Amino acid sequence: MELLPKFSAHVMRHTACTRMAGCRMDVKVLQYIMGHAHIDVTKEVYNHIGELTRIEKEVARLDSMALNA
Repeated sequence: MELLPKFSAHVMRHTACTRMAGCRMDVKVLQYIMGHAHIDVTKEVYNHIGELTRIEKEVARLDSMALNA
């Protein structure tokens, strides 16, 4: 039987918030769920770019907008 690695409640909270931000949850809703007094905490700590695919998707979107202009 393989056991899960040890992790804290803080790690679980951070992971959940990071995943919600990654799914583009409204930042004000995310702020409320996390209980942050200041939206800057929510935006700066949890809205980091975690996947290269997110960057590639936005660049492709910009390319498409430029071609259709």
